[in-house]
Amino acid sequence: MPETRTLWVLIQGEVFQAGLRSTIQRQATRLALRGHVRARPDRTLELVASGRADSLERLLRDLRDSPAAAGFERVTVDWTDEIVAEGRFTISYGDW
Repeated sequence: MPETRTLWVLIQGEVFQAGLRSTIQRQATRLALRGHVRARPDRTLELVASGRADSLERLLRDLRDSPAAAGFERVTVDWTDEIVAEGRFTISYGDW
């Protein structure tokens, strides 16, 4: 049985590029991941995804290799064995 983990990513820089959150959501859905991507009030982008470790690694690799990554100033990554994301992968819109 494949290892299940949770990936947390915080991206600083040019994160409000057209379609970035939608692109992440499509890729995560294709990889059968659960979680969300959201713009935060501090103008960073947060990604939380739970699923197979190999799928999470693929999502992270694709994100770092994407054209959008050229605008990233800093990417913080953390892993946990705790499953914190349930349901389908969504784009969360803040109420701020």
